[in-house]
Amino acid sequence: MEQYHQLLKEILGRGEVQFEPRTQEYTLGISAHQSIYDLRQGFPLMTTKRVPPRFPFEELFWKLRGERSVGSLVKRGIHIWDANAFDHYLKRNWLKEKFPKHSPEWNAEFERYTHKIAEDPEFARIEGDLGPVYGYQWRHWKKTDGTEVDQLQNLLRSIREKPGS
Repeated sequence: MEQYHQLLKEILGRGEVQFEPRTQEYTLGISAHQSIYDLRQGFPLMTTKRVPPRFPFEELFWKLRGERSVGSLVKRGIHIWDANAFDHYLKRNWLKEKFPKHSPEWNAEFERYTHKIAEDPEFARIEGDLGPVYGYQWRHWKKTDGTEVDQLQNLLRSIREKPGS
């Protein structure tokens, strides 16, 4: 954790303002920083929040299943992708202008949205869709000829059949 805090101090001291077009957010960052951690001292989870170990494991299982919707995560009490799904929901339904990000109206609509995701599986399937996120692409990579490749299955087969490759 000390290395992480030192990095944060360095970013605050000499970081550069960077704009991320995908999220429409400005961040303060340092390019190409590398950290090295001794795992004998613990797992380097980069946060100052308390994170139950179940949370990152549930997210990993969600990715391994190749899911796109936050529905199954919400059902398990994992809410780390809710805001991303909500942003997609606003865009898909032309509500982005109606609910400016982090305004009281946005907060109220986000609260309604997350309750509905938790209560209505069909709403969660459709409106909780994040698009082709990491895990989905692992399991459903589209080739130029239109066919799909399950990269995880290919990896597992390769490990079994050619472990030295």
